Amino acid sequence: MKKVILLFFTAASLLFSGCNDLSEDSSSASLTLDKESITISNALGGATSATVTATLTGSSSSLEWFSADKSIVTVTGSGNFAVILCQGKAGTANVGVRTADNSLEAVCSVSVSLSSAPASCVTDLALTEDSETASGFTLTWTDPVRASAVVIDVFESEEDRTAGIALAEASSTAEPDLYKSYTVDLNLASYVISDLITNSTGKEYYVAVYGYLNGKRSLSAMTVDVQLKPDTNAPADITNVESSVTEHSIELTWTEPSDDDYAGVVVTLVSPVKDFAGNAIASSELTKTIGAGTTKAAFSNLAANTEHEFTFYTYDSNGNKQGDANNESAGSTKTVKTEEDTTAPAVVTNVSAGFTVNGNVSVTWTDPSDRDFKEIIVTAACSTDGYNAPASQTIASGVNNAIFSCDTDAEYTFTVTAYDYDGNASAGITADAVKPVPELTSVTAASYGSGLFAEWKEADIADSSVYSYTYQFLCYTDEDCTNLAATIDVPTGNSKWVLGYGLDFETTYYFVLQTYVYETENLSNNAGYKSSVVCTATMPEKVVATTIKNSKTSAYIVPNTSGTVYCVSSSAANASYSAAWIVRPALDFTSTYTYTGGNDSTTGTVSTFSLEATDADGNPTGKFLYVTNLSTSNTSTTDGTPVLLEQGNIDDVTHASFFQAFASYASTGYKSIRSTYDDGGFMLGNDSAGNVLKYRYSLNVAGVNNWHWYMDISEE
Repeated sequence: MKKVILLFFTAASLLFSGCNDLSEDSSSASLTLDKESITISNALGGATSATVTATLTGSSSSLEWFSADKSIVTVTGSGNFAVILCQGKAGTANVGVRTADNSLEAVCSVSVSLSSAPASCVTDLALTEDSETASGFTLTWTDPVRASAVVIDVFESEEDRTAGIALAEASSTAEPDLYKSYTVDLNLASYVISDLITNSTGKEYYVAVYGYLNGKRSLSAMTVDVQLKPDTNAPADITNVESSVTEHSIELTWTEPSDDDYAGVVVTLVSPVKDFAGNAIASSELTKTIGAGTTKAAFSNLAANTEHEFTFYTYDSNGNKQGDANNESAGSTKTVKTEEDTTAPAVVTNVSAGFTVNGNVSVTWTDPSDRDFKEIIVTAACSTDGYNAPASQTIASGVNNAIFSCDTDAEYTFTVTAYDYDGNASAGITADAVKPVPELTSVTAASYGSGLFAEWKEADIADSSVYSYTYQFLCYTDEDCTNLAATIDVPTGNSKWVLGYGLDFETTYYFVLQTYVYETENLSNNAGYKSSVVCTATMPEKVVATTIKNSKTSAYIVPNTSGTVYCVSSSAANASYSAAWIVRPALDFTSTYTYTGGNDSTTGTVSTFSLEATDADGNPTGKFLYVTNLSTSNTSTTDGTPVLLEQGNIDDVTHASFFQAFASYASTGYKSIRSTYDDGGFMLGNDSAGNVLKYRYSLNVAGVNNWHWYMDISEE
């Protein structure tokens, strides 16, 4: 080895010249170097060196050596003597010395030119027997004759190693596509690699070893292939496990182990395995697999004020896990206690209570959204002497109603309170039981047509998802309301109605309105709640519409035999209906219509009405003429679509409400019949054959030449 060092030094040319004395001009002290400049030619980085000596007089201060560019040369001093070592980079750098008190300084310039000869390669490369582990191996070699260091390149494929050697052969300074690289000083002749990663079968690596000089690898390399031992060891434990808790949740955080192949940790809630409601926690929520790079896991819906035990098993990228057959380590554990739950759930909302059927009261509400909400307790209180309140009821979450057996003569108040699984109770919300009694405001005779107008305020109905209702007029002939003459049903959603069907003309009636409540799924279970208001009204005299006339023919409005479509016909009454219609108050609840004129510019106000069909004996049927599919685009005579409907089935009452135009057409005296729909723009009548109901859209026109439609109104 001494011979090798001698070759390095003799390969370089060293030129020296005396250094200038750069110390301050002082009669008592001076600092000089024995060389003013140094030229080093054909240098070998890390091997070629020179020396320099300082002379200090008149001072006892210690000396400090320095290099202005350590990438070119470094300087190592010991007292007055220093060694300058080339670093493998060409250039010029100042090397100097100064006193420790910075009072004196001297420098010399060092110029370096590098040797153009490449490094030689190592020899005798060998893999130390049985040195392979799961993370590395040991190599030995003989140092190169010409080099400043040894470089070991480790590749993951043979192809990458071949490409890397090709770069070295081309004397390139480019770095190859390698996995790891190690630079080893001379005179060691061996190296232990211990930071590689293996796999479950033992990963194979491809190694190239070079001499290294002046920033370049040798032109050739020695190679060896190494297969590591299989990885059968799980990573180390996670550490620094911390927790953040609430009443029903725990969040865990930790520090990952430093193992290169660490892939994650399996976090398992071992105990207890039931949530705050006592239900088994799903396995997917008990065990959470957390990959490397994520250091937290959250568990929710836990029981409050309870210790929870967790286990942590780390695993690596090769499938090794703590606790498996090759790793008996039980991992790590952590016990965390949730906070005590002292927070009550939110109050229930939308609380209502109302009488339904058989004296029952239905109490309904909306549950709070608290995740630990458990149940509702509904309590009842009775404020009427002589009556007892029903027992309280406990209702599970999600049910949202309770039925209490009560007496319709008593008054009750219900309190609805929410509870969570820890026994915390919300404030109670109260509701008084309301009877679904409508408020009848008026029953009056219509100003035109044989019928009555009835209006009322709708009742509050409890739990419409379970109970349905209609309104029912109870019509009595005596003031004490004991002699029931008729009942008239009114569909849900109405607050006014035209009465007349089933009632005698010119008769005084006493009306009571009731809400008729029944279970939607059990219609036989029902009850009626009467209004305390009694309204009196007298039915008008009978008024009928008898004929329609035009310039072509005389005709009647009569239904066809099916009883569903009404046509204009010159025939007499059929077996089901008569030719007479009862003129009822307009179903659109208007009394009059102001007509703004026809061709003769006449204006005026006329009465509105609806037409109720009569049966073959002339009795009212409760069915009204209803004209559908009226279109403003039809300004010539168009077939109409008349039907016969009960009042409750008519969706647009303006299609069943009419008026007779005030103005007649020219000198004929004919007047049009019009629907109140679309501001009276539709004239109704029949064609020349007299067997089809026709209409045309003609706003504010009294009649049309050749098609004169009108109705005679007569009284009986």
